[in-house]
Amino acid sequence: MNAMARSKTASEGKATVYLGEEGVFYNPEMRFCRSFFSLAVGAAAESEKKRLSIVDATAASGIRGMRYKLENKGVGKLWLVDVNEKAAKLAEKNVKLNKMKNTEVVKGDVNKFFHEKNEMRFIELDPFGTPLPLLFDAIRFARGGAFLSVTATDVAVLCGAHAKACVKNYSAKPVNNEFCHENAVRILLGKIARTAAENGFGITPLVSLSRQHFVKVLVRLDEGADKAVGSVQDCGFLWYCRACLQHGFKKGVVPELSRECPDCGKGVEFGGPLWLGELHEEKFLQRMLELNSARGYEDREKIASSLELMKGEVGLPPFYYNLHRVCKRLRKPAQKTALILERLRKKGFKVVLTHFQPNCIKTDAPLEEVRKAVS
Repeated sequence: MNAMARSKTASEGKATVYLGEEGVFYNPEMRFCRSFFSLAVGAAAESEKKRLSIVDATAASGIRGMRYKLENKGVGKLWLVDVNEKAAKLAEKNVKLNKMKNTEVVKGDVNKFFHEKNEMRFIELDPFGTPLPLLFDAIRFARGGAFLSVTATDVAVLCGAHAKACVKNYSAKPVNNEFCHENAVRILLGKIARTAAENGFGITPLVSLSRQHFVKVLVRLDEGADKAVGSVQDCGFLWYCRACLQHGFKKGVVPELSRECPDCGKGVEFGGPLWLGELHEEKFLQRMLELNSARGYEDREKIASSLELMKGEVGLPPFYYNLHRVCKRLRKPAQKTALILERLRKKGFKVVLTHFQPNCIKTDAPLEEVRKAVS
């Protein structure tokens, strides 16, 4: 490769891509996400009896899909699909640059591609903005046991800054509060669960990530009417009191919810429907950790830290407490997080830090016990 060619390329993981093509999006800040989910592809591929076939449905430069294939031995066929002609041409160049085999670049509408192909076992939806225009057909033409990886970068919508847009796009009411980032993940999963149920699938979330300007989830599509009904029943609504920060949730299609806070008697806000089941599968996270330790990713330590925090989140109730917000509401000075964790654990509660935000905890302790621990 000559000096001019090198000046127009970027290397990431085991892939190298040409840059500078006008109108083709490449975001180097998403390197962490691409590395993180390349590990998820590796963990998913190990559960397959044959090599995992992947479609990157919004391929752009092709960097994500190519990394998935280059870094994981269990990946077979790869399709890089993009409706943008410039993107498809650039992806072709990058496939040749990386000397990739069993890889096909498709220029065209991905929903049409889903209709024509039904052999994909791993479907990657990583668009700019909402994934919803791609979601229904991705699921409708999927097969049981397929993996669905979905990114949403419209976090302001999901977190409640643009509540009407969330209702319109996701058929869910958001709540803009201190745990809005977890709300965002759960609204996205709730939409996936309902869409999957329409097509005869339930979902099993394997890993759910919230970071900076995006949320991303990986689910397995479990075929069968009972699975579909079970996933819908794992959705429900949250209630939240701005006066005292108390919150709760209830599963069900039409659950009975009080309009008054049981703690202070003030009125509460409602959010949903959203996913109220687990966000991660612990064994899947552990395999990702093992794969991460064997790879030389630049973000390896940050990835390991996030995965360890996620393991701690498994088994705990939905939503988290922002310790600074609790202290401020009580008019108490902020205390060291480690001390608060120790106090709650001494009382027999399970409590961990969360990957969603710093200074936030997930716990099975009620709010009153959290208040005592910060006092």
